[in-house]
Amino acid sequence: MTTQPEPDDPLADLLSRFSSGDRAAGEELFAHLYKDLRRLAAYFLRNERPGHSLSPTVLVNEAYLRLFANRTPSTSDRHHFLALYCSVMRRFLVDRARKHRSQKRDATQLDWHNQTFDYRTDPLTILQIDQALGRFAEFAERPARAVEMHYFGGLDHDEIAAILDVSSKTIRRDLTSARDWLAGNL
Repeated sequence: MTTQPEPDDPLADLLSRFSSGDRAAGEELFAHLYKDLRRLAAYFLRNERPGHSLSPTVLVNEAYLRLFANRTPSTSDRHHFLALYCSVMRRFLVDRARKHRSQKRDATQLDWHNQTFDYRTDPLTILQIDQALGRFAEFAERPARAVEMHYFGGLDHDEIAAILDVSSKTIRRDLTSARDWLAGNL
């Protein structure tokens, strides 16, 4: 049940050309999806600590530099491209938090059940989440990817299901089991 771009999908040609190494198609694709990428970046930044210096524009651009610096990633459709961007943005924020971890470790305040994270007061929290998610991914890769796309990227169940080529019901189950495991292992 592999998802294929729709024949009338205006991005299908761009994605195909981009995956084949056409840098101009990559830039055009980026421009076409920029509004969606900024929405994802804003979602990622909603819980950053007060006074942080990142804007959605900066995060999108930093992710762009990381994503396109040395290679042309293979993407099959719009959702896959956005999921790839989610992953790169999360890694950027984790790397940034590692640089700022000179602060003393405080109590982590995470509410997986209400889908909110409060890592504004402690940049180490995002590192804890990243480490826990890494441990979880060792035995449950798909649910870990679903967590990344949903909680960090703001993608809905249907979008994640399309990317991972499963049903929305499976994604709901994955997110529930991931949430329960992560809540007990942070």
